[in-house]
Order: sequence, then C-alpha cells, then structure tokens
Amino acid sequence: MSLPSDVFRHGLAAWVSSPCVQTAWKEGGGEELPGGWRWEWEWREEEVGGRQGMPVASLCLTRTHRVTEEEREEEVLDLELERYGKKEVGVGGEEAGLAGEGEDAEEDACALPMLPPTSITSETEMVVVDWELHIVYNEIYNTPALWLKATRSDGVPLTREEVARLCGVGVGEGEGEEEGGWTVLSQDEHPILGQPFFFLHPCGTPGRMTRLLMVVDGEGVGKNEDGDEKKTRAGLTYLIKWFGLVAAVLGLRFPPPFVQALLSL
Repeated sequence: MSLPSDVFRHGLAAWVSSPCVQTAWKEGGGEELPGGWRWEWEWREEEVGGRQGMPVASLCLTRTHRVTEEEREEEVLDLELERYGKKEVGVGGEEAGLAGEGEDAEEDACALPMLPPTSITSETEMVVVDWELHIVYNEIYNTPALWLKATRSDGVPLTREEVARLCGVGVGEGEGEEEGGWTVLSQDEHPILGQPFFFLHPCGTPGRMTRLLMVVDGEGVGKNEDGDEKKTRAGLTYLIKWFGLVAAVLGLRFPPPFVQALLSL
C-alpha cells in the first residue's frame, strides 16, 4: 500500500512537532528503555530544482554494538577477497564468500535482531556507533524510506558491509527483494542532501504495508472541513506502523503504551 505525498507531509509534520506525539512518547516510557533513543526528530525542507521539495525528518542517536572476533575476521577476509578479485575462488579452488551470506534475507524485518548471534566462545568488542537516520519520501514507490549513515566514535564512517553486518541485512543485488526489500541495504546519493547515504530499499514497502493496514485512504480526503485532520491521522498511522518495522534492523522498538496512545488520538 502506497502513501500519497500530501498525506505523508501531514503525517510527518505531526510525527516531528505534535505535542500529542511527544507527550505520548514520554508517558509511554520511550526515554526509559535500556539503550533506548529519544524522540528528538528534526524537520527540514529544501527546494529541489526550484520547487518545494519533500520534507525530511532526521534523528541522531548513539548506540553500542557488540561485535565478535569471528565476525571481524570474516569481514576483513571478505573485504580482502573482494579487493583482490578472489571472492569467487579461494585457496584450494574452493568457493570463497561471506559466511552465512543471505541467511537473514528470508527473515521478516520485524524479527531481525539488532546484531548477529554472539558465540559464547568468541571474544567480543564493544563498538560505539553514531547513527543518523532520515525519513524521506520515495517518489518512485510512493512510500517513506529510511536513509541512514553510521560513524564510529573516532569519526571513521562504517562501510556498507559493516553497517549491513550490524543490522543483519544483505548487501547483494536481488537479496531479499522477493521477501519485501527491507532486508537489502543499498547506497546512493541522498535525494535531498546530495551526500552518500545508505538506505533500506523500499521496493517491498507497499506489499508489507498492505498487510499491516486495512485502509489508509488518500483518495477523497480533504473534501470537507476536517480534511487536513484526516490526512494527519492517516499519515501518522502509516508512519508509526512503517517505522516500527524498518527500525527493527537497528534494534529500535516502540514501547507498546506509546503506540496505543498514538492510535487512540
């Protein structure tokens, strides 16, 4: 199910600045979750090509991730094999590749853990990562899309493979597309900022949202006095349910009281 652009705009405005949303978040215990995140989204809007562009909501947060020694070794090996063109055939003529590649592509995005399972026999390293998340409207699929950037505490940006490993998603072309697209991490120029960003491919968003929402009516709203209110409610409901799914790859969760409070507005 797609989301009309004007409904997206109204819903995103409420998402960022509505006192009701902020109150629901605070009362729902959103700031008290272990390793949680604060509701401090920022709204920005710029002109694109001389016309008013779509707004974007941004959020910055810091999270500590646990990475095993085995995972670090696999990542280094994969990057070296790719650098020297030996990813297809390794030592002894055996096919070399990333261990377990594609296994998470069949998992539902809601069920993906924040990190791959940690072996109790492996030494672990705690990695502090600064995340920058953007909610941007995708005009091809007519849905919101989650764009992101990740940087280590020393200022070094994470590679696509590192981000994908932390999120438990695929990076290969075609991975996860049949399952909905949220299991694929892509990289492109940010549609508004013009900077390199990663994003969770939205090709599967309409299908998944259709299963989640019975009706998000973008047709016919605005034909009476409370048209803007209908757009706001429809857009906010869509965004809350959508973000509850895509943010799972980062280990972010909405507290149930927050969702209940929002849906009762």
